[in-house]
Amino acid sequence: MGCFVDDHYEANVIVQRSPEEVWSSLEKQENGELAWLSAWPRMPGDESAGTVLSVEPLQCIRVHKDSEPCKDTEIILTLVPGENGTTRVQVIQKNLPPWVMASIDAFVLGGDQIVADLVLFLERDVLVCRHAMNWSFLGIVAREVTAGLEVTALVPGTYGNRVGMEVADIIIALGGAPVFTQQCLQAVSRVFKSGDEIEATWLRGQDLQHGKAEI
Repeated sequence: MGCFVDDHYEANVIVQRSPEEVWSSLEKQENGELAWLSAWPRMPGDESAGTVLSVEPLQCIRVHKDSEPCKDTEIILTLVPGENGTTRVQVIQKNLPPWVMASIDAFVLGGDQIVADLVLFLERDVLVCRHAMNWSFLGIVAREVTAGLEVTALVPGTYGNRVGMEVADIIIALGGAPVFTQQCLQAVSRVFKSGDEIEATWLRGQDLQHGKAEI
């Protein structure tokens, strides 16, 4: 759906409503805030998701993200009339923090999930935030390579570090489930919760390694 272009995330989706209908949804307020911004997760305790920077009716809206994660980024939604009463919606998020560059695959995956929630809202007026549901923190930063998922960084004191993984390891399995992609890694973080003890298998050079630790 989306991709990383130069220094920003960008997605283009077709919404099965006219530009006028889409714009009407974008203007909807919830607790004094643009309702669709709730699709962009915020950390507990943050008071607002964003501040409107500029509006071009039926064409474009720019918002400054006020809350973590990705605080101080800019979100731009642009509408282009499509065929048969549809609308092409372009979503751009820019001014991204430095850590994004170390985990582009995971960021694009999260961005695609947020955009999917946005499309549900624009087409069906149903507001959900699936991307933020039921997370546990594994502390593993990885990139997709031909052989699978390669560890690029580990957050000290978190699961990946405690179980014994190191940078350049290839993750084979977590919690008994095979791991090939960022989606596999994310699925584990959603199925298991903080405090669960799960097994891990990874490849270091030509040697299979095994460990068990609490998330």
